[in-house]
Amino acid sequence: MSEEQTQYQTPSAQRNYRKHLRDLTEAVSAVIDAVDIEMGRRAMDIAGRGPRIAKIMNALNLANDRARHFGLGIPLRNLHQKVTT
Repeated sequence: MSEEQTQYQTPSAQRNYRKHLRDLTEAVSAVIDAVDIEMGRRAMDIAGRGPRIAKIMNALNLANDRARHFGLGIPLRNLHQKVTT
């Protein structure tokens, strides 16, 4: 078993992993709902749509970074590098 596989074997590590995975899935669901609402706005409000969508996506990116760092143990300096499985 690799070091990466064994780090999730303790009950506390599993709880931590599940918490961050749950937080991430909740953030994804919230973003999906927010984008659906934003895309349903009337045509006259299109000019401000870009900044609002950017704010929504930034929140999702932050939730993803937290899950990857605290749930998966990826160091902060490596968060935006491609993850290999």
